[in-house]
Amino acid sequence: MGIFAKAGAVVRIGEGEVHTSVVHVDDAARAYVCALDKACVRPGETKKIYNVTDTSDVTFREFTDAMASVLGLPVRAMDIPEAVKFAGPLAGGFFSQRIRGKGDRARNELGWKPTEIGVIEDIRNGSYVEVAKEIVAS
Repeated sequence: MGIFAKAGAVVRIGEGEVHTSVVHVDDAARAYVCALDKACVRPGETKKIYNVTDTSDVTFREFTDAMASVLGLPVRAMDIPEAVKFAGPLAGGFFSQRIRGKGDRARNELGWKPTEIGVIEDIRNGSYVEVAKEIVAS
């Protein structure tokens, strides 16, 4: 959000139709604990890769609209090269990539379950609100 605050607008690549998978940091931490617990109890069964995502599927349009709302900034639709020039490589790279995973293996094999609010709700009404206030004030 700091990148966008400095740029004066929240950058959206095209229409923001790209989807991504996300997870709340507290849910991710609990997944690590579940994996460590399994590694201690059954070390031979832990040589796997686990995607840790909640069950939501969000678009970058939803991300950018939520960030713009809490930052009090407009959204500017751009192509990737323009976004990189305007707000840096994160805006042009990450926000244009389809990044999706499923947390089914972590749920089934580790007993992990996401319990926190979704990222869009968190941006609009949760921990991101205070972060946005600090960014705007600085």
